[in-house]
Amino acid sequence: MALLLYSWYFYAVAIPSLLLSISTILRKCGSTSKSTKRFPGPRQFPVVGRVHDLPRFSMWLKFKEWADTYGPIYETSMMGLRFIVVTDESMAQELLIKKGNSFSGRTQIRALLDHRTSPVYVALQDRNGNQHPSYDVPCDRIS
Repeated sequence: MALLLYSWYFYAVAIPSLLLSISTILRKCGSTSKSTKRFPGPRQFPVVGRVHDLPRFSMWLKFKEWADTYGPIYETSMMGLRFIVVTDESMAQELLIKKGNSFSGRTQIRALLDHRTSPVYVALQDRNGNQHPSYDVPCDRIS
C-alpha cells in the first residue's frame, strides 16, 4: 500500500513538471523566432541545430557550401549555441577591425562561475569599459 502511495506522489509531481518544462521550451523557441530578425541560413533543428550536417574532417567545405547558398553572412546553430558566420573578407575586416568594440568579445564559459567579473579570470574578461581599472596590466608584465 505504501509503495502505491509513493508512486502516486511521484506521478503527481513528475507529470505536471514535465508538462511545464515542455511548454516553457516551446514558448521560448516560438517567441525568439518571431520577435528577432534573423540572418538567412539552413533550417535549424531544436537543440542540435545543424551539427549533424558537418563532416568530421574538412568542415570548411560545408561552411563554403552554405556560403554559396545563403550569401556572405548567414546564421546557424549547433548544440543550442547561435553562430553568425561571415565569409566575405572585406565584411569580416569591417566588423572585427573597424567596429571591433561593438561586434567582438569573449563568449561566456558556463563551467566557470563569475569569470567575467572576478579578478581571478582576468585573461577571460571582455575588452570593454566595464572592467575595473586595476585590471589593466601591460602585456609585458603578463608574460
